[in-house]
Amino acid sequence: MRHDLKIAGYRFALRPVRMDDASFIAMLRNDRLRTGFLNRGAETVAAQQEWLRSYFSRAGDYYFIIERRTDHRRDGLLAIYNLNANRHEAEWGRWVIRDESTAAVESAWLVYRMAFDTLRLESVYCRTIEANGQVVSFHDHCGLLRSPANVDLIVDGEARSGIEHRLTRHQYPETALRLQLLAARAARQSPGSMP
Repeated sequence: MRHDLKIAGYRFALRPVRMDDASFIAMLRNDRLRTGFLNRGAETVAAQQEWLRSYFSRAGDYYFIIERRTDHRRDGLLAIYNLNANRHEAEWGRWVIRDESTAAVESAWLVYRMAFDTLRLESVYCRTIEANGQVVSFHDHCGLLRSPANVDLIVDGEARSGIEHRLTRHQYPETALRLQLLAARAARQSPGSMP
């Protein structure tokens, strides 16, 4: 949906996706080494523009560009979607980052700040294909709770076993502090990257 939500960290920021991001999104989403565990999605710029037109009219879906604060270079994508207003919860995903980017930790910290501090949610969850060990491990190390049973996910029409992680408002401060400290350390180790 069209929104104006923005949030900044040490080296990276989240800003709303715009129509002029279509070619970047298509390029990043078509890199199957980066997105092999996601639905293929729009494969051309024109198809991505059409998807964005539909997205802009859809409620409860906040799609963001992850960009560098120093030069506004686009480093990735993520979204908070499937918002359930009655339960004050949403899913976060569509998380794709350029291969050479160091935005993972900071973008996770920013998305949790957006979910809990800005959108005032009570919980957020993410669903990851079980075979995507790197992302499953990332969520485990962030302290997110795993659902006791695997979830069934459909990716490009194929049933896949997935893992659901959840972060509640009660757990949020500890996880946010852990991610903030890691993001701050990474920023200090990258000379000239902090504004």
